[in-house]
Amino acid sequence: MPEEQKSIKFNYYKTETYRSYYTDGVFGGITSKGKIYADFFIEKFTTPKSMQYEIIDDGKLGKEFERESVEGFSRQIECGVIMDVSFAKVLNRWLSEKIEEHEAIKKQIDDQ
Repeated sequence: MPEEQKSIKFNYYKTETYRSYYTDGVFGGITSKGKIYADFFIEKFTTPKSMQYEIIDDGKLGKEFERESVEGFSRQIECGVIMDVSFAKVLNRWLSEKIEEHEAIKKQIDDQ
């Protein structure tokens, strides 16, 4: 008598609040409870707080003559993720596999 294969099926669905995020980087560390946290951010020039322009005779914008801003770059944090170490290891393996897949596909394309 053949042995019955055990399996489980997972169905994925997106909630109404689902969003995709782009990231330029990550900042994080270890929490007081021993979890790993990662804040993903977008890096960009700082957006000015305000800008002032002259108005030309025909009502159009003229030259900018005043700008209030902060120097440097901004790192806009899009989302944070907290995970335990066992999941961090799973994520690490998954990312490594995806990087290898990407490099293999890129090599195939480059070799053509």
